[in-house]
Amino acid sequence: MSHESALNGQGIQLPGGTFNGDNFTWSQLPRQIACNEKRRLLIFDGRYEDSYNYDPRQTPDHSSGTPRTPEERKQALLHSLRFDEMSQRLHKISVSEARPCRWLLRCEAYQAWDPMPATHSASDYAPPSPPLSDTRPLLWIRGKQGTGKSTLMKFACEHAEKSRSGESILTHFFHTRGVELQRSVEGMYRSLLVSLVSDATTAEIAELLRRSGTDPADDGWTIMELENLVTLAIDILELRPMTWFVDALNECNRDQIHKMAMFFNDLTERALARDLQLRICLASRHHPYISLRHATGLVVENEPGHIENVSAFITNKLHIGRSLLAERIRDEMRHRVQGVFIWVWLVAYILQLDYGRARLRGLMDRLRSIPRDLAELYREIFKDMQSDPDLIRVYLELPRKCT
Repeated sequence: MSHESALNGQGIQLPGGTFNGDNFTWSQLPRQIACNEKRRLLIFDGRYEDSYNYDPRQTPDHSSGTPRTPEERKQALLHSLRFDEMSQRLHKISVSEARPCRWLLRCEAYQAWDPMPATHSASDYAPPSPPLSDTRPLLWIRGKQGTGKSTLMKFACEHAEKSRSGESILTHFFHTRGVELQRSVEGMYRSLLVSLVSDATTAEIAELLRRSGTDPADDGWTIMELENLVTLAIDILELRPMTWFVDALNECNRDQIHKMAMFFNDLTERALARDLQLRICLASRHHPYISLRHATGLVVENEPGHIENVSAFITNKLHIGRSLLAERIRDEMRHRVQGVFIWVWLVAYILQLDYGRARLRGLMDRLRSIPRDLAELYREIFKDMQSDPDLIRVYLELPRKCT
């Protein structure tokens, strides 16, 4: 449609007044309204000044008059949402590392969030299951750096996939060392939407696009558009139970975390009001702390099952023999560890080096001189790197050893 036919000599009636070809620029409108009106009117002939860097050459060509098929529209939508690194962080977490995490299934907070398991062993859950109205649709797993939260989340994802056939399982793992989309809210929404759209029929996608007013051929997405798509997708797919896992919220842009958390809270409230089965599991460090109405919390380092795993990890990593003194040193590590796997890995490596140099007798004093706080331990390692090349190697290996 040309600008002449769109204006039809009378101007365009938009929020903010009536505009014609002489007095109109897109920058006069809020971004969201401008984007929607551009799509509706297709006025992209370069005559109007565009402050949003929209390239008119990227406008879909409808001149042939041949409509795209429903399947083509679905694939176009998926193509516009996907990005190459979408599942990279999840796939980097070792499956073997996730195996000792079954203690999660026995946690009271987890059972309040997931009260109706499908195919779990009786020993994992405590009956009876509460009614849906008494459950907490949001579970927020918090823990210190290095406590294995991402490993725990991968276990929870895989367990849900195996035990809940026919349910939509959606995942996104933020990654601070990844590309922009891996550490942004936009990337998270796009990742979740890829799963929602993939599970939907072509008829449901047609309804989603119709109600949202979006066109997958348009260039780029705004956060508002993505949130609108997520909300509408839940409405349209209302008969399908959904479970979402979003890991490492603290690795997202800090300014976006609060708004994202409140959006999730609103989604669960909307689902509860309509008796829809939507459960969301979040994981992050302890800060920023955001209180949500329908959330239940779980602190990793305080859970008995996690404490047992850390104890076993100490035994597995510290090879200093089986003498009474060696056991006392391991017990001292268990007393000092504060539930952090990375601390155990670093300290065990340092003690192992000293054991090779000076035998067992001096290890207790060396252990007690090591900071209990992980950040302080990092500072000490950096300080000692120049005099001890072995510590450079241990630090460089750390990111792939512990998650």
